[in-house]
Amino acid sequence: TFDSPAQPPEKANHEPTDWTSLFAAAKAGGRWNDQAVTLDSPVVGVDWWDASAFAEWKQARLPSQEEWFAALGKDTLPLEPGPWLPVTSQVSDRTASGLLGMAGSVCEWTSKPAPSPTNPLGDRLWVIIGGSPSKPGSNALTREWTDDRSLRRPDLGFRLAFEVK
Repeated sequence: TFDSPAQPPEKANHEPTDWTSLFAAAKAGGRWNDQAVTLDSPVVGVDWWDASAFAEWKQARLPSQEEWFAALGKDTLPLEPGPWLPVTSQVSDRTASGLLGMAGSVCEWTSKPAPSPTNPLGDRLWVIIGGSPSKPGSNALTREWTDDRSLRRPDLGFRLAFEVK
């Protein structure tokens, strides 16, 4: 019901990579992939199709990169990624307006493709945004472009955007 009409027909489910182990470790407050995890930890190992379907189910959507930059507001210094932590008020990468995890313990899928500044006349590609401790030098302004919406990584998650009513 919540799948994108463009989703590949061979995609059978939306279970994150290694979900059974990750969820068990999170419930126990244990470790997964050498990281301490709790039920407040970001969900990772999801592709764009998973993130989009979950957003649709929650009556939300993935943010665009333009919304991402607007949410950073007037923060002129890029927020550096913090260590893998549950998303709580204790994270170090907090914007002036109070948004958490913009540099993140994970980078995140966005809603739509965009041209890469390195090839502005090239194909529009899907944007992954934000920092990750797995990517030294990354921060809240870091972007990656991919043509593979089936990409999954242990440092790749998503956030939801809700319409203001």
